[in-house]
Amino acid sequence: MAVLELNQANVDAIKLGDGKSEEFFWDKFLTGFAVRARYDSRAVLCRTYLIKYATEDGKKRHETIGDASRMLAATARERATKLFRKIAYGEDREKLREDKKRTFSIAVAPYLAQRKEQVEKGTLRPNSYRLLEAYLTKPMYFGPLHDTPVAKIKASDVTECLDAMSGDHTRRQASAHASTFFTFCQKRGYCTINPASLADVPKVASRERVLKDEELAAIWNACGGDSFGRAVRLMMLTLCRREEIGGLRHSETDGEWINLPSHRVKNGHAHTLPLVPLAREIIGQPRPGRDEMFELDDRKWRAGKSQLDQRLGEMEYWQLRDIRRTIATWMAEHNVEPHIIEAILNHASGHKAGVAGVYNRATYREPMREALVKWQDHLKQLVGANVVWLAAQTA
Repeated sequence: MAVLELNQANVDAIKLGDGKSEEFFWDKFLTGFAVRARYDSRAVLCRTYLIKYATEDGKKRHETIGDASRMLAATARERATKLFRKIAYGEDREKLREDKKRTFSIAVAPYLAQRKEQVEKGTLRPNSYRLLEAYLTKPMYFGPLHDTPVAKIKASDVTECLDAMSGDHTRRQASAHASTFFTFCQKRGYCTINPASLADVPKVASRERVLKDEELAAIWNACGGDSFGRAVRLMMLTLCRREEIGGLRHSETDGEWINLPSHRVKNGHAHTLPLVPLAREIIGQPRPGRDEMFELDDRKWRAGKSQLDQRLGEMEYWQLRDIRRTIATWMAEHNVEPHIIEAILNHASGHKAGVAGVYNRATYREPMREALVKWQDHLKQLVGANVVWLAAQTA
């Protein structure tokens, strides 16, 4: 084993002895610092600075510092000293090398595999998976980061990608999917921070649209007897979300109640809701061999809403989600207790938030029924004779 002071003159003078194709020359002052000399495929002598060290579990490791023909000996010694200092303070160099290889695109693969398992188990909708896959893999979204090590991605990098996207909605959706992905990476030690959570994202303005009585009547009357029209009317009688009604099955109702399992509900809490008489009329009897009630996916919802808006004419812009807010507001104005409204909306907040929710398991079924019947009676007054038409359509 050759030992010498690795100064510039000595490094430049290093040669291999006769018959040798490789040899290490160790520094006499800095233990573990060396020059590796070898002949390449063209018989040219190559000299490389490196360090050799032992991990905490006793495994021998080495790390290249640089090419001696391009780096001064003093610079290599300085870098070697810094590396040894980091190793002494517990830095895992092997993990750092793995992190450099683990780019955004490489780390996304196991994340998508995990999410695909959720689709197969029924806990994640296929359309939701397609969206998150598109946001994380298509170059138009986070393409500039695909070849960047996850551990090196900064909030400013994510913000730069978001700024290049068109539309605030797209930016918010992309940011949300990226944040969930980086949380996955954090939990596995791929990165120490979630850069998407620190990125500059356009804030969502809270919607305040409350539909007027005449607008509610117009929406009800403009709904036809098709799956979309019946689903919108059922939303107006139950305050359920669009996806909950669109995917409703006859097996999730028993004539008196809707029983939504946890995987079908936005907040993951199973929801049981009483059915008022008008709602039971809409649901009707199941068709032979068909459990699905409406079979409305995102495309059918959008198409149905577009056609409904055409029938409504010049009505001020509204969204289906405004129905829940409007009816909840009406109930509050007509002396329905806040905790009953929250129970109908299946909100895990207020009286069911935090520790209170752990101990308060009350379902408030009868007060919920009374509140929904009260709302149904008001709705009957608004739409008048069209309630009779409904019964004829669903008979």
